Amino acid sequence: MITIKPANKGGAIVVMDTDAYETEINRQLQDTAVYKKVSKDPKFDFMRRLRTILDEAKTRGTIDEKLWSYIYKDRPHTPVLYVLPKIHKSLVNPPGRPIVSGCESLFSNAATFLDRVLRKFATGAKSYIRDTTKFLQVINAKSIPEGDLLASFDVTSFYTSIDHSKGIRAVRESLEFSEFSMECQKFILQLLQCVLESNYFLFRDDFFVQQRGTAMGSNMAPTYANIFMSRFEERYVYVGHHLRFILGWWRYIDDIFLIWIGTACELEEFHQFLNSREQEIKFTLTYSDREVQFLDTLIYIEEGHLESDLYVKKTDRNNLLTYTSNHPRAMVRSLPYSQLLRVKRIVGREDKLEPQLSEMGGKF
Repeated sequence: MITIKPANKGGAIVVMDTDAYETEINRQLQDTAVYKKVSKDPKFDFMRRLRTILDEAKTRGTIDEKLWSYIYKDRPHTPVLYVLPKIHKSLVNPPGRPIVSGCESLFSNAATFLDRVLRKFATGAKSYIRDTTKFLQVINAKSIPEGDLLASFDVTSFYTSIDHSKGIRAVRESLEFSEFSMECQKFILQLLQCVLESNYFLFRDDFFVQQRGTAMGSNMAPTYANIFMSRFEERYVYVGHHLRFILGWWRYIDDIFLIWIGTACELEEFHQFLNSREQEIKFTLTYSDREVQFLDTLIYIEEGHLESDLYVKKTDRNNLLTYTSNHPRAMVRSLPYSQLLRVKRIVGREDKLEPQLSEMGGKF
């Protein structure tokens, strides 16, 4: 048998032997620090827990009947686990990014509510980068003294690495000086804890509960992860003697771009320092005195300032909507414009722009 899945990145379609695919999932599920196998469907226990929280909040006047009805689902779908093969890591038995499909599940609306309530605390972080366009705006023509290093950090298996108590503490600290009343803060934290601790899913015929981190696929996952990282930065990045070496620090969830004005040895020491702060949070580090890849860009030093170019992984595929598709004509016609505009925004030098535009036009 075969299993067909989209690649985690790059738009490729991956055809795998089903045994190999399930072996990768079982390998991840064997991590008992993250996943716990349970003997029965825990849905009804979690439904009672959620209802108790909502009933108490409604009795106190913290929420109204409309919000109660929105959050609670009396006939929820069962979340299921699958993985997206990371073929950019390996083409042979690639590792998988775990995704819990929770559409119409018990906590799908609760996660959407939490995302809306907490998002401003994530986007207000000092290092927050919304997307590639915003990143390029903040580094545009930034001067770089000779000998400085470009670096990128990435957290390993970030979404499954955040300890529940530490993540909830980060959210609590963000809420402390907000406009929310104490009762609202209490309700938000109770609901967050319930969603995190009751994250269950089905794989084949077995039920599991995720004991650490948040599920990829949950609406609140990026916001929750951003808040955790912003508090991590406040504790360990924006303080201490290493701060004098940081010329710039920008973050997209767990992907970080850094300009370092110290030596490579001092950067390695900083890397070790970050990896020693939280037991579950470990960073990988890439650095160079010439160029570093970040998001879908290649950032390089040219005559004392930063320039950008388009970065495409070797495993990326030319997957574009065909012009004969029955999608709305306005959408179909907008695709070449938007993609060529993306190239123009990213590629800084005129002598590199024309070949990239030509290549993108060739894809269409």
